[in-house]
Amino acid sequence: NGAQYKIGLGAPNTSDTSKCAAFYPWDCWMRPIPSGPDASRPTRILGKGWDAGCSNPPQFWGTERVTQVLNLRGSNNVEIRCLEVTDHSACLDMGPGSCNRSSAPYGPWSPVGIVASDSTNVLLENVNIHGMAYKGIYAGRLRDWTLQNTQIVANSFVGWDGDIGTGTSSNSGTMMFDHVKILYNGCGETYPGKQPYNCYSQDQGGYGDGIGTQSTSGNWYFLNSDISHNVSDGLDLLYHDGNGSVTIKRSKFEGNAGNQVKTHSDTIIENSIIIGNCSYFNGK
Repeated sequence: NGAQYKIGLGAPNTSDTSKCAAFYPWDCWMRPIPSGPDASRPTRILGKGWDAGCSNPPQFWGTERVTQVLNLRGSNNVEIRCLEVTDHSACLDMGPGSCNRSSAPYGPWSPVGIVASDSTNVLLENVNIHGMAYKGIYAGRLRDWTLQNTQIVANSFVGWDGDIGTGTSSNSGTMMFDHVKILYNGCGETYPGKQPYNCYSQDQGGYGDGIGTQSTSGNWYFLNSDISHNVSDGLDLLYHDGNGSVTIKRSKFEGNAGNQVKTHSDTIIENSIIIGNCSYFNGK
């Protein structure tokens, strides 16, 4: 429980210098997670304690500017349960307190927690993605993804960036967010204190959405979730193309510095709290 596993240069099995060279270590990332044969037989990555409350999950942490910690490009039928995804630096890739990009060694940071594309039937349960130097999740062309009891917190540029290319990012099927916390994105995170700091807005070259997408389809559900205190919009589905719907139930949106909720298609909002305290970050 609570074991730490380095991802990037210097981790086990990173001796291939065609990918893991000290002067371009950002390519030193793992292969995509192999797909399970079908929905009933998924590939499963289970942190110790996954079946007992996940009180102290193992940690995958990115180092030496490795492009991402977890790679789900083309990964179908996958379950990831009970895992912490982060790095070991307080630096921000694009904002104040910026990371070292000029020369090796670059330090114990990584820009992105999870990258995914062309990926179907994925479950993230009890996964905590926090403190990444750029983006928590960078993902598009997904179908039937579920996030449950999962957190996307204090990733310095954006929480979930769904824009992987104009006209080529659309999602489909059911996109389910159940008991999810998406908080303080657009802020850095102190290390090891895990406190949000150095928040920066779009006026300062930032982005700061909790969730933002390109043009997308799909049926999006947000149940029992908290999307608050992000530096721009909380939930931005303004570019939903109408092929599907948005359902928000028993959820909270508070103190996002842009809009709390943006939608464009058929939308149900029920038994939810929406507090447009847009000035929350004044003085912070």
